[in-house]
Amino acid sequence: VGKRLDQAVRARRKRQGVLDSPRRRVSFLVTETALVSRVAPVAVLVEQLRWLTRWCGHPRVSLGVIPTVSSLQVLPPPAFYLFEHKVYVELPHGDLWLMERSNALKTYRGLLPRLAAAAVYGSDCALTPNLIHLHAQIC
Repeated sequence: VGKRLDQAVRARRKRQGVLDSPRRRVSFLVTETALVSRVAPVAVLVEQLRWLTRWCGHPRVSLGVIPTVSSLQVLPPPAFYLFEHKVYVELPHGDLWLMERSNALKTYRGLLPRLAAAAVYGSDCALTPNLIHLHAQIC
């Protein structure tokens, strides 16, 4: 698990390079559970929360957190990234790139607004009960 986790973290950081582009606007949508699940050491969780907090107020970044108490109209899929003409899906057994010519891109584009409707944004992101509890534990 350790080696696979390290590889996933490196790959994700590489993809985050898009944030350095001044012409791009980026939206993140994450479940609260994903932020507080202890799949990594506490130091890694702290680093992730600091990273998210830093980008939370950035004018080119929108961050939505879906609280665990949200009533969802759809089942959240595994982690995915929407691009203009393709979708990238992270799976435990490997990664998938799904292209526009498949119905997958349309499906994922349809899921996003339904999931986003259940999220909280801006300073409210840090006020979800589990994040407050985690913050209290690590500070």
